Amino acid sequence: MACHRTLIGLVGGQLTLIGYSVMRAGFYQALALFPLPFITIKMMDVFKTLYVTPGECISVERAVELDAQKNVQSTFSPSAYRQPVLTEKVAEPQIRQNFSGSTMSLQMIEDAKDSDSGKIV
Repeated sequence: MACHRTLIGLVGGQLTLIGYSVMRAGFYQALALFPLPFITIKMMDVFKTLYVTPGECISVERAVELDAQKNVQSTFSPSAYRQPVLTEKVAEPQIRQNFSGSTMSLQMIEDAKDSDSGKIV
């Protein structure tokens, strides 16, 4: 029902866009957009045939049995949808350069942190 109502909203939006294009003298654009509402309505019928009608006459028990027969869990890979940024290794900090252009080692930076008393001089 949600999909059906969403597609009805899509048809309304398409008709609004066609009307706006005609108002702005975009006749070629409106002509190109003209088939879209008909395609959407045809797809609503296809979705009804493929999903709504079979879904009304199948019991929950039968749906569970069909899902168990397909054995979906054995074919699913946990890393299939992993974002690339999450697969990167931990990066090490780079060596900084101070204002004079010379490089400071990590040990020098750690020593400076340890010797800092927190007082403003």
